[in-house]
Amino acid sequence: VSLTATLDEHGQVIINEIDYKVPKVLGYEQWELKNKPITTILKNKNNLTKVKRVSEHLLVNDMAVFLDECTHKEGYIVPVIVWVFQVEKNVFKEFFMPLSEVVGYE
Repeated sequence: VSLTATLDEHGQVIINEIDYKVPKVLGYEQWELKNKPITTILKNKNNLTKVKRVSEHLLVNDMAVFLDECTHKEGYIVPVIVWVFQVEKNVFKEFFMPLSEVVGYE
């Protein structure tokens, strides 16, 4: 699943666009997530230590990769691997894949 997000004036990551795969992976329709905080789907975005590490990595490399958990619309947790790329200042492209789809990961 891929999405584009922006950092608003309050430091919150807001989803701008999300691809067609999200209903299959997380149960949400695209329109249900547009203009919503990324915390709607990414459970650990409130983990300040992780956010700080990801931010520092983005400043150096323009890319960060980490494990996280998404919350499915029905409430259960979907473990994911996340790739974040900084496209421009305060604009990010994020890709995530359920760990169950990653070959060799258990």
